[in-house]
Amino acid sequence: MCLYKTSGKLLMVTGAKPDLSGLPEWGATAYVLLRGKAGLDSKVETGHFVGIDWQSKGHRIYWPKTSRVTVERSVRYNRSEALQP
Repeated sequence: MCLYKTSGKLLMVTGAKPDLSGLPEWGATAYVLLRGKAGLDSKVETGHFVGIDWQSKGHRIYWPKTSRVTVERSVRYNRSEALQP
């Protein structure tokens, strides 16, 4: 599958539209597994989904505590919650 980015939209060579039904809603609460935590420390950090990183097959997560966006792989979503305007 080959993807080209043109004017902000993804265009597939096959001409078929991609199925995006599996993506969470923008701003959905994301729970990211933190590696290297031991004992009774919390092994999950809460952030918000802001997109997919096509280069590394990861999820872009916004961290409200630090106002940064990072790419993470071990992510679960609460699809019933999203950012409120």
